[in-house]
Amino acid sequence: MIFTFPTSGWEGLFKQAEIDQIIGSLSSWLIKEYDEDLCTPNQEHIFSAFQNCPEQKVKIVIIGQDPYPAKGVADGMAFSTQKSALIPASLRNILTESKNTQAKNGHLNFWASQGVLLLNTVLTTRVNKANSHRNKGWEVFTEAAIRYLAAKKQPMVFMLWGNQAKKLAKPLRALSHILVLESGHPSPLSANRGHWFGNNHFQLANDFLLKKGLEPVEWNLSADPLNREPTLF
Repeated sequence: MIFTFPTSGWEGLFKQAEIDQIIGSLSSWLIKEYDEDLCTPNQEHIFSAFQNCPEQKVKIVIIGQDPYPAKGVADGMAFSTQKSALIPASLRNILTESKNTQAKNGHLNFWASQGVLLLNTVLTTRVNKANSHRNKGWEVFTEAAIRYLAAKKQPMVFMLWGNQAKKLAKPLRALSHILVLESGHPSPLSANRGHWFGNNHFQLANDFLLKKGLEPVEWNLSADPLNREPTLF
């Protein structure tokens, strides 16, 4: 079985007829992809963004593009990596902006556990072939998940980084319970042109949460015991 669905906390989303239909249309093609080619993340980690961030906790949604294509790096959460992997340049820029320059690895489950949903627009890709699973149906799934979250009427922050993520902004901007934060992508190409550093998204998100009576996110990864390993920078 290729899909390992969240065991609890997301029943409302994954039991929707629309989601069931989307997953059904993806299944046969995706099983064939994983059987015939090397794909990432591992099958059991495809829905890690949901498994590591229960629905009732979600207060910030960070939208990525697709998993890191290098073998053994992606862990199923946007921008996050397996603990044993080297830290990609985009994530290094994210860690710098969030004042995590001393982070020991790129695994972001500490953020997810606090209610940060790290959701890629496309949840899988072929190894060493970025964007190879675009326009196969994942985008429809992600948009449905975002609509589901927005309809809950709970205060929420959406961080949209780069042009692909910004395409999702329009229907969210009109909702008073949602804060939309947009900037360039954290990749070196964008960041080195002045489109990333200084966006202050992490502080702005916490300011919004406090204003709405919610606990801010502790962005400091060193507060997480699991992040205390030899540096991979």
